[in-house]
Amino acid sequence: MRRAGACAIALCWLALAGCLQAQESEGDILRRAMQDELDRSLSELQLEGEPKPYFISYTVTELESHSMRYVLGSHDSSSTNLRRTLFVAVRVGNSELDNTGFLDVSNDQIAINLGIIGTALPLRDNYDELRRVMWLATDAAYKAATKTYSAKRSALENQIVGSRTPDFSEEEPHLYLEESDQLGFSLEELAGIAREVSQAFADQPNVFASSAHVQSTVSSRTYLDTEGNHNRLYTPQCTVGATARTQALDGAAIHDSTYTYSRSCSDLPAIDSLRAKAVAMAQRLEARRDAEPLYVYSGPVLFEPDAAAHFLNQVLAKLLGATSVPETGNPQWDSNLEQVANPFVAKIDARVFPRTISVFNDPTISDYQGRPLLGSYAVDAEGMPTRRTELISNGILKTLLTTRDPVNKLVNSTGSHRGYGNPLPGNLFIQPESGLSMDELRTELIELAKENGSEFALLVRKMQSMEDFDGSESPLDELFQTQFAGGISAMPAIDVVKIYTDGREVQVLPLVVTDFVDSHFRDIVATSAETVHADVAISPFANMNILSLFTEGISALHGGKEFISIITPALLFEDLSLRSAVGFKPNLPAVPHPLAQD
Repeated sequence: MRRAGACAIALCWLALAGCLQAQESEGDILRRAMQDELDRSLSELQLEGEPKPYFISYTVTELESHSMRYVLGSHDSSSTNLRRTLFVAVRVGNSELDNTGFLDVSNDQIAINLGIIGTALPLRDNYDELRRVMWLATDAAYKAATKTYSAKRSALENQIVGSRTPDFSEEEPHLYLEESDQLGFSLEELAGIAREVSQAFADQPNVFASSAHVQSTVSSRTYLDTEGNHNRLYTPQCTVGATARTQALDGAAIHDSTYTYSRSCSDLPAIDSLRAKAVAMAQRLEARRDAEPLYVYSGPVLFEPDAAAHFLNQVLAKLLGATSVPETGNPQWDSNLEQVANPFVAKIDARVFPRTISVFNDPTISDYQGRPLLGSYAVDAEGMPTRRTELISNGILKTLLTTRDPVNKLVNSTGSHRGYGNPLPGNLFIQPESGLSMDELRTELIELAKENGSEFALLVRKMQSMEDFDGSESPLDELFQTQFAGGISAMPAIDVVKIYTDGREVQVLPLVVTDFVDSHFRDIVATSAETVHADVAISPFANMNILSLFTEGISALHGGKEFISIITPALLFEDLSLRSAVGFKPNLPAVPHPLAQD
């Protein structure tokens, strides 16, 4: 009996072990499907007369988001978004010369392929179906890669080419696996926050339209390639936003918003605090209704720290990534593309900022002065570990951020592929040697105005970003009317005041900076001593990679919304040009807002 009992116990343990093993393998179906199809493709994928792939990578991004939108305390809309996307990158040839970095302009036709194919994946982990989708996507990416590689080789054979920078860097394989420890946030809790914040506008009759929304998102990225790089990371985010619109007394549309970001909805400030921020924003907006128009301006401009962070996100971040001009085999195209290349690539070891300012990028830092930095991340979209990079030292450009695509002498990755077309910072620190108080900066601003013979100078308190539009309307209709006209490299300054030489302040309607070039950074004449941390969503102006301008969907490599955390002082520019950002001015409503009757 004892032997029989012992056998029964042993069988039970074997059965339990088998169940646990089955559960473990089922939870890793995606990983196994990716690895198996990678191995098969690397060994077997080849068209007759064409080279085999020498590198293949799979990136799977998964996104789950829930959002609630309320208007004046009432539910307006809600949405749930579940998606899973596969990106396949294939390189043929070798690391010295492959199919990437080439723009085929033969026969006056533009043909481009980045070696990347994106496609939807099933949400459930069905091994056979995952393999089927990966197989077809890899096949398509390989065929496109061989076509581009052939065209690139033919174009280069007709040129006198000196020493070339390799097309792909050699890197040590890196393993990084995270486990998600985020607890879910109920839809009822999301609705409660949105409802309370939206009620902040219930006693604001001069706000013509308003809303509040809350979004809870968890995105994940699983990366695997044929060199042994493997990473999985999770990025939870929670956003509370409030948006308000009205019209100036001359009919110009004006708007404002406030956003609070956190890694988890449970980490948000108290609802009273969120509502108070919305009230303060509405009051600032109402105060701007009688703002004066200003059509053109040239002179000194002071950006307060928060405005400086958003401005730098739009005009500086893209310059800090090393991007090369694509090869075309067409001298006329080569000349044209050189004119729109990143000017910082040719300025390493030259002065690009005042000698009193240094700049570094460090996504490994998780918080600053007790607040989390949303620009922090451990590995980039190519599986490379991130690191601290000293970019500008005492005004001198020392290096640039890089991916695995070498540029000139920058041949190794800094772990800065954020899923966009060019390398971008994570946590960007602008460090002045010393600085002034805000009162001293205002005095300096006025002195510059006097030297220019002007009655006033400009102080910018807030810049517009894509976050200033909620889901109820398209920003593009308004943006293309005014902001994207010639010479505009940043979105408008929406909270701007004239500071007269006698100290008076007068609010002006939104303005845009025009004809901003990299040499303007050298014209920063003073900064504040205090630096401020701002998490800013990656700008639509972030792309400096000319190849990516011809493509769509590359930014989806990161999964959810991405941020740059910018730690910067206030910045005083000696001379900038601005013009009005006000477009069409509809008539004011014939009767007051219904709230005015209460």
